[in-house]
Amino acid sequence: LILSTFMCGLALGSLFFGRRADQTDRHILYYALLETAVGFIVLAEIYLIPVGFGNLGYYGRTAGWSVFQHKSFEALLAVSLILPVTFLMGGTLPLLGRFLRATPTLRNRHLAKLYLVNNLGATAGAIATGMMLIPLLGLSANMRLGILLNFSAALLAVVPWRLMKRGEPT
Repeated sequence: LILSTFMCGLALGSLFFGRRADQTDRHILYYALLETAVGFIVLAEIYLIPVGFGNLGYYGRTAGWSVFQHKSFEALLAVSLILPVTFLMGGTLPLLGRFLRATPTLRNRHLAKLYLVNNLGATAGAIATGMMLIPLLGLSANMRLGILLNFSAALLAVVPWRLMKRGEPT
């Protein structure tokens, strides 16, 4: 269920933002907004996860839920935490791809590299997170590290974009 929700969120976000990416010339700005929104949502989830799952057992017992009802609500809670973030994450690659296509000096040279780096980064991140970071730092600290990376990506995208809009060399 978790993997399906993750992939569904990415696909829906890619479809939604991919269609809208052709209607703007502010691809990098929207990319930065998506990265920032992901960071803030995950920050909120750091506090929502213990409350939601911590109280789940209590409310389920007091309401007299069956095991099926309890597990169903647990699954619904997990999906509701994952789907918004992955939906926004799914929009980042189409926006970056449209930015490269719309920038004459970057048009074809870097589009394949973007997909390569995205795939390598996703693979390395999944392995590092699952095998090293969560065991070493714990889930909460790992989520905070991800938030820092989201905000850093947004900042690193916006600064050169602002300089390009001013006509200054990047």
